[in-house]
Amino acid sequence: MKGLFIINPNSGTKKIQKRVPEIVDKLLNEPDCECITMMYTHGQDDALNATRSLTPGQYDFIAAVGGDGTVNEVASGLYLSGSGIPMAIIAAGTTNDFATSLGLPRTVPEVVNMLKELRTVPMDLGHFNGRFFYNEAAGGALSAIAHTTSSELKKRFGHLAYVGEGFRKFGDLKLSSVPLVFEMDGEEETMDTVLFTFTNTKRSGGFDKISPDAKVNDGKLDLLVIKKIEPGEVFPLLFKIINGAHLDNKKLVFYRQLRTLRIRAAGDLPEDFPLDIDGENGGDLPMEVEVIPGAVNLIIPANSKNLRGNLYVPEA
Repeated sequence: MKGLFIINPNSGTKKIQKRVPEIVDKLLNEPDCECITMMYTHGQDDALNATRSLTPGQYDFIAAVGGDGTVNEVASGLYLSGSGIPMAIIAAGTTNDFATSLGLPRTVPEVVNMLKELRTVPMDLGHFNGRFFYNEAAGGALSAIAHTTSSELKKRFGHLAYVGEGFRKFGDLKLSSVPLVFEMDGEEETMDTVLFTFTNTKRSGGFDKISPDAKVNDGKLDLLVIKKIEPGEVFPLLFKIINGAHLDNKKLVFYRQLRTLRIRAAGDLPEDFPLDIDGENGGDLPMEVEVIPGAVNLIIPANSKNLRGNLYVPEA
């Protein structure tokens, strides 16, 4: 076994990063483990550049230790490399929506067992204006939460800091809507939009069931649109989202699984309509999105109660 750990030393509370040497030591004690390398990132694109030049068989696995940005770079680089080397995610960020949704391990024994077993499934990627995302891209009122939440709050409260910022933005009742045109697998619909998100898992922004039909390997992305909303409708809808009951509200919520998507403004866009891609600034509209089925091999644990609902299993 040959493995490479790509570690962002500054993600989240830094607790997971401190356990990596222990994980590596336990792997090196395995009789079939030949070499484990640890690489620490120092800036943007370090993880991307380290993985995009890999060749088939160079490593048996790459472990991404960090938040959404680090995992995004590793997944993007592995896809671009064409190496087929599988990726393990050891979540060390603030929200860790993808890892939480799939129930990926975080304790030393569980991570070691997962890497020893090397069970993999194909994972889809989204392609968005020349970039890739593995979990989520979004636009509108709440998509800048990852950027506006202070680093101090994230360190102290973890993903609750994001939820609190979301409540604050909802609570100010100033959610302006923008008419957007959605071209979805050849069909077109204009919606007065407060926010939209398309995801690869059920979980986004700390909400466990925001995209209830999402699966990481079904060759589809799940689009959720929150349409124009009145002040008195905000908190009832928010609590429905928390409980996963929001899809019944057809007046305010649009939800569809798709393979290709183009979004453009029907008129002038306000200055405060940001786009987000896996927690990073996503640029501006228009945007063109497509799914790349099975783009990366994802390492998963042999047993996780969350996996069944997040994986597509073809009928026999």
